[in-house]
Amino acid sequence: MIVFQTLKAQDCFSYTNLEFNFQTGLHSISGMNGSSKTSIFLVLQQCLYNKNAKGCKIEDVNNKITGKPYEIEVTFTKGANAYHIVNSKKKGCIEIYHNGVDISLKRIPDNLKLIEEILECDFQTFCDLTYQSKESTLNLLDSSTNKGRSEFANRTLKLAELDQQLGRMDAYRKELEGKRGTIALLSESLETLKASLSSEACEMAPLPTAELQGRMKVFSELLEDWQGRKVRIEADLGRLQTDLSRSANYAQQMLHLKGKQDELALLSAPDKDLAECRDQLSRIQQAESKRTTMVALWNKELEMLKKAAATGKCHACGHEVEAKQFDVQVTQIQTHIAEANEFLERCKSGGVKYASRINTWEEIHRLEQEIARLTNAVPYECDAEALKQEESRLQYELRQVQDEISGLKAEQQEVQAKYDEAIKHNATVAAVKDLNANIRENNAKLHIQIDQHAQQLADSERRLDLLKSWVGILGPKGYRTVMVNRFLQSLNKTMSTYARLMCDGRIKCLFFINEAGEIDFSITDDAKAMDIVLWSGGETARIKIVCLFAVLELLEVTGATSFNVLCLDEIFDALDQDGKAGLFNVLEYLKGKNKALYTIAHSELALDLVYDSVIAAEKLNDGTTRVFQCTTR
Repeated sequence: MIVFQTLKAQDCFSYTNLEFNFQTGLHSISGMNGSSKTSIFLVLQQCLYNKNAKGCKIEDVNNKITGKPYEIEVTFTKGANAYHIVNSKKKGCIEIYHNGVDISLKRIPDNLKLIEEILECDFQTFCDLTYQSKESTLNLLDSSTNKGRSEFANRTLKLAELDQQLGRMDAYRKELEGKRGTIALLSESLETLKASLSSEACEMAPLPTAELQGRMKVFSELLEDWQGRKVRIEADLGRLQTDLSRSANYAQQMLHLKGKQDELALLSAPDKDLAECRDQLSRIQQAESKRTTMVALWNKELEMLKKAAATGKCHACGHEVEAKQFDVQVTQIQTHIAEANEFLERCKSGGVKYASRINTWEEIHRLEQEIARLTNAVPYECDAEALKQEESRLQYELRQVQDEISGLKAEQQEVQAKYDEAIKHNATVAAVKDLNANIRENNAKLHIQIDQHAQQLADSERRLDLLKSWVGILGPKGYRTVMVNRFLQSLNKTMSTYARLMCDGRIKCLFFINEAGEIDFSITDDAKAMDIVLWSGGETARIKIVCLFAVLELLEVTGATSFNVLCLDEIFDALDQDGKAGLFNVLEYLKGKNKALYTIAHSELALDLVYDSVIAAEKLNDGTTRVFQCTTR
């Protein structure tokens, strides 16, 4: 049994905060119209299946007063396992905890499917097992149509699943029938393959290739030898042509060398060597630079003295100076400048002399280097006529070698063509042998497959006959009639138990299958049959309540699952005091099955001492609802 423990909700329907503990026993939930008594069990349905029995949309489930999305938590046990479900529109997810471990999946539809697997029932079955109102299961007792009763039986007995199984059996039967054609096609293909094997067989002798390979090797070695001779002759010709070129330039290069030697003879070496001349020229240039700097300073001093003479004051200290003193200083500076200019003239003359000596030395060195280069580059003198004769001989020999190479290549190509043809022929011979071997192997496998399929066909025909008999026996009318009859027998037996508790067994209701194959029922009072429309409201209510609890007990048995919670929503209205007493007998009977039973009514009912607790639902001034416990026995 699945035992619900707690239900908590925030901002769901008109509840801002709902905390509800499910307790074993009989409990009354009372309140005025619109006080959200029924919503407690709609919240439970919304948490587990994301929908509710009244079909309220999400915007109606969310609390319209607070304007916030709902969050619902449910805890329950299933055997030794504890579960905690959180359905939160705030977070946009559903969380599932098993013994404290989060087993939630990523997608909400996957989590809803997982919850349904845990509860082992769909939404409609869960509602039938945990929540009943005065309209519930009335389709079973509707005298105008058989549709409701048939749909109820189909859903309860899961006849749709049996129809699917029957469809699979029928499909398997058709598949087996199709195998006859498959075996026939396989046999025909085998005969065609046998006929083609005899015409495709081909045996050819391979061609020898060893002799051709040996000849190819000899040609390769001869070609390699002749190619070496060709390379050597071409190298000798190259060297000979170089000698001829050098011999042709001999006379011209010797004339150029004599000219350079004559030019060198005309130059006489200076009295001083090149290093000394360069040293002297460097000293003269340094002295010249120094004296030029001094002349510039003296000229600047002279200009300043001339300006000071015009003012009569010393340009350095600012004191007055006589004109004679200025004249003396000017004369001294001019004497220094004249001596310096004379010295500079001598420096320039000496510099030109030493520069000329340096140029002479550099020209001598250049001519010596040119003569040495020409001397080293001058080719040896040789006999040009002898060289030309040797060149003609080598060219003749080269042509003979090239002709020999061309002949060898032609013979080699001919042998190579024969070798390639032999290789291609032998490859074809090997391919034909492999093909014939594969055909024989595949033919043997095919024979084995034919034997196997023949055996399968015989087995399939036997199974086919058995399937036909199954389909005939379990056809849409046959198996439905058997199962519905058994269900109605169990329902009638269970209803008799509750009828004894409700009304001492005086009123009886029996379900059966009529001559048209439809589910029908009859109601008797002290063995007198009467149509249900002729019964009073109180009597009809008793019959419906007996049928209701009998159906609930059967649903728990056929659905392989049961719940500790059952809500009875306003089913007392049409009952008199005896009817209510009979109903309390039924409820006391159910308490013995560890049920947490809740009755919903506008006000507390008579015989309230039977209740274990009384719970009140109250509408507050702000439009929200609160639930609180009034009394506990």
